[in-house]
Amino acid sequence: MSYHIELDFRWETPNRYYKVLIKQDLFGEWQVAKYWGERGSLQGDHAVEIVSTYEEAEQALKRIAKVKKRQGFALTTSPIMLEAYGLQSLV
Repeated sequence: MSYHIELDFRWETPNRYYKVLIKQDLFGEWQVAKYWGERGSLQGDHAVEIVSTYEEAEQALKRIAKVKKRQGFALTTSPIMLEAYGLQSLV
């Protein structure tokens, strides 16, 4: 039996957003997809980092969260989801 896991995290300032999507691809590798841009704009950019394990993806997410907090972004992801995946430390 296989499971499909897709985790979605979002940070915002009054003018900007930063989103991270973590998911496993068909080859078993994990993708850490990052999207950013100006709120209310159709323009933005993205990058995808490929890692081998979920643990590596989680470490990448924690590094991103630390930088976003330092840059003044607020995490807008539901606290319930953070708790469900043991990621309360991102707040």
